[in-house]
Amino acid sequence: NAYDSYTDEASIAEWAKEGADLMRTTGIITGDDYGNFMPDSLATRAQIAVTIMKLRAVINGEKLEIPQRKERSKAEILLEGMTLKDKVYQMFMVSPEQITGVQAATMAGVTTKDAVTKYPVGAILYDSKNILESEQITQMVTTTAGYMTTAPFTVISEEPGDNSPLFSKLGLTKYNNAYTYKNDGTEKITEIYSNISTELKNHGFNTNLAPVADIWSNTRNTYISTRAFANDYQTAGAMTAAAVKASKENGILTAVKYFPGYGDCAENPNDGVCYSYKTLDELKNDDFNTYKNGIDAGADFVVCANVNMPEVDPYYPASLSTIFVNDLLKGYLGFDGIIISGAQNMKAITSEYSAADAAVMAVDAGCDMIMLPANVDQAVNAIIQAVNDKSISESRINESVLKILNKKIEAGLIQG
Repeated sequence: NAYDSYTDEASIAEWAKEGADLMRTTGIITGDDYGNFMPDSLATRAQIAVTIMKLRAVINGEKLEIPQRKERSKAEILLEGMTLKDKVYQMFMVSPEQITGVQAATMAGVTTKDAVTKYPVGAILYDSKNILESEQITQMVTTTAGYMTTAPFTVISEEPGDNSPLFSKLGLTKYNNAYTYKNDGTEKITEIYSNISTELKNHGFNTNLAPVADIWSNTRNTYISTRAFANDYQTAGAMTAAAVKASKENGILTAVKYFPGYGDCAENPNDGVCYSYKTLDELKNDDFNTYKNGIDAGADFVVCANVNMPEVDPYYPASLSTIFVNDLLKGYLGFDGIIISGAQNMKAITSEYSAADAAVMAVDAGCDMIMLPANVDQAVNAIIQAVNDKSISESRINESVLKILNKKIEAGLIQG
């Protein structure tokens, strides 16, 4: 069954229509899977060779198989209507302050509307400075989202204990740090994350950058420390899975962080470059197991660490490393969800890389979203320039944006 017509058939010049129709109906040229004849595209040598071989087959009386046209998904239709700049902006997670220019944003008005029009980013990340009281933060989050043409991930990093901006500022249930519950079983973690997720949803959030899946293996570590569930992967893995499941069951998208782990570092990435000297075998036998548990439990995102592990990649931090992001997280662990870079305004990144270089390197490594770039304009423009220079293909951008759009549709943020 030949395609009845091609979606871009009107673009074919009149003098070429008869020949194009003949090639279409015989299967010599079938366009793409979605019914694009692509008359304005330049053919590669391989495509020309295939066309010649098909032409030869038809001349010799063979009947060619003509594929059925596939229906475009909602995400593919949305992607097709986006400019390159629109697509690149979908790959950014920023704070309200980064796009409004205010010191501490606590409301959404004209300034916010103008900001999200100029910067149509894929995600807004809120923190304690944005929270004054319950009604205020709910209105701010929902109003900001309502201003945006493509619904954003409304994000917060809400863990039990000290790293709990919403619960702390609003005086909600007081929990201890995760490590406190290491002997209490997964039921306690399920209870905690169910409550956290319910409150996040009630206040307009749809995404939580939690739980921490790192293993606390270095007693000198202060960045992760008791934010970790445990210092062994069996306990940490089970609790990571419980936290992910509880979050998802209560309507919150969830991220496990920070792959491959800060728990063995003595340094703090907010202060400068930090190192772990674990080998790949050690990671595979230990730390990776907690991430695998979180991924298998249905984690929507994985946040990468701005950690240098020279035994595995002697050149780049994990969040900018093809080895860690593409080969290990995507390949070895099989994660096909959305990969978020570590926060790029951390000194672990800014002390070594420009905002432009860090953003391009993260995308090149396989990250789908850039969190908190040191400079939004420079980061966005650098990725666009990389596509124009063909150092990054537009299909690579499309791959990430399709993941983002599909997740938003799946979560009901965009109506399918």
